Amino acid sequence: RVMANKIDVKDKIVSIFGFNDQEWVTLAKAMREISPMAVEVNASCPNVNKPPFDPSLLDYLFRYRQNVIVKVSPVNYMPVVKMCYAAGVRVFHATNTLPTPRGGLSGKALMPVALDAVRNIRAAYPDVHIVGGGGITGVEDAEKFLEAGANRVALGTMLFTPWYWKRV
Repeated sequence: RVMANKIDVKDKIVSIFGFNDQEWVTLAKAMREISPMAVEVNASCPNVNKPPFDPSLLDYLFRYRQNVIVKVSPVNYMPVVKMCYAAGVRVFHATNTLPTPRGGLSGKALMPVALDAVRNIRAAYPDVHIVGGGGITGVEDAEKFLEAGANRVALGTMLFTPWYWKRV
């Protein structure tokens, strides 16, 4: 249950992930109630290899004037990007963690794969806005994502590793 009176999300991006169609619908309805700045549809659970939701979810979010960002996996992402682009999405977050047999790999090891995803999405869809991320620990890393075609960068690795803060 969403507690809209506890946290003001008007200036925040809320990331959602559903394990089945009903959970996606429930989360989409909750987003309508709390009306965040944007909804990040996390299509990138580490071992997902196909679009994890029906495109009607995006229609629902757009109908209620939600700004939608789709976060993609560093592998098998183009079918998701294609489906979401066809549904009207123009903002993508590339990428989430790299699938491994035991979950997901993040951080510096992810950067080469995430940079490739940014390049590939930019080449296929030059009109989209891309948030690039994966292993950014300094300004040089952020610049690599911008050079690859990202419009902005996400700083998860840096934020979860405080000793990098002084470098950025």
